[in-house]
Amino acid sequence: FDFDNLSQQQLNGIVALSIALGVLYCFLGYRTLRFLIALTGFIAAGMTAAVYTGVFTDGNAAWMTGVGLFGGICGALAVIFIYKLGVFLLGGLGGGLALQNLLADRPETWVPFAVIGGAFAAGALALVIEPPVLMLATAVLGSWMIVAGTAYFFFDADWINDAPNFLQGNEERLYFVLAWAILTLAGTTAQIATRKKTDKK
Repeated sequence: FDFDNLSQQQLNGIVALSIALGVLYCFLGYRTLRFLIALTGFIAAGMTAAVYTGVFTDGNAAWMTGVGLFGGICGALAVIFIYKLGVFLLGGLGGGLALQNLLADRPETWVPFAVIGGAFAAGALALVIEPPVLMLATAVLGSWMIVAGTAYFFFDADWINDAPNFLQGNEERLYFVLAWAILTLAGTTAQIATRKKTDKK
């Protein structure tokens, strides 16, 4: 999908929504786990379907939107009915995102394989020790969305193109990574604290 064809208002709306979802993922990830699993399945499957549709239809927006929505619904239903698949997906996305950013400035050819392998390992670990891994994974995902969205609004950053590469040799981006790490820690801590309160009740 070509984000350059969107108006400024549309881009602002997309980024604002991503920040709101980021807060949900970061601070309430495990408490709203089933909803987030369905949402993650919807986003992952919908985006994949839309991208492949765009390849075969030369970027036809109507086809991409329709097939993307259909794919998203199918993805959400799949992870709802196959709960472990959703757990694996959520854990893998958190681990993959963290590794992708940590290795963003490495030129070696093994880097993509390391990111994919790390994502699979994180997903598998989430199946074994679900609560702590998913708390950390949702905090990683949510804090990244918050920091990327903030960069877009307040630092005039190219959010669409540069947000996945915060560690790529830029001093300004290092501040974003620090903010990402602090928010991840805060989100994980908040999730642990709220889960303990729930358990006591």
